[in-house]
Amino acid sequence: MSLSNIVGKIQSDARLEAEELRLHAEERAKEILLAAQDEAKAEASKIRERALAERDSQIQRLIAAEKTQRKKELLEEKQKHITKILEEALHSFETMDDSAYEAYITDLLLSAVTEGNEEIVMEEAYQKKLPAGYLIKVGAKLAMSGKKPLLHYAPDSPPIGPGLILRRGKVREDLTVRRQLKLLESELRGEIAKLLF
Repeated sequence: MSLSNIVGKIQSDARLEAEELRLHAEERAKEILLAAQDEAKAEASKIRERALAERDSQIQRLIAAEKTQRKKELLEEKQKHITKILEEALHSFETMDDSAYEAYITDLLLSAVTEGNEEIVMEEAYQKKLPAGYLIKVGAKLAMSGKKPLLHYAPDSPPIGPGLILRRGKVREDLTVRRQLKLLESELRGEIAKLLF
């Protein structure tokens, strides 16, 4: 074999080997690329799932916040209505005609007086709504139920609005309309809050 044949053979073998290496490298590159694509798809899927879960979580938080805001607005609206109704109730007591006011105070005294010698604290404007001799008339009713007919007005006449305060020594019982409405308001607000939340 001649030198040119040997060189040709070596070059031919080298080309074949180079071609095999190139094909093997391409094959390996395809495998690496496919593995990388599979890994990228899997990672993209995980990222998409996390993003969807985060989106759903964010949506739920927004819905919950919106519901809470609506309930708060509803509560505020109901509280405005309660306040308005209670103000109207107070106004109706403030403008009540004398005979209706007398009937209200009489019922109040007959149910609240325990001994019959209590002192009645009442705003002067509302004392004037009651007829002359009013305490004698109520005292007679108290005496019929076994209580002392010794009710009397306190010398002080603070601006307490309609209703009265009963004093027995150091004990005070606030029976003003304003106080009764305040208690009713607290009760109503609590009931509405329970219903809403």
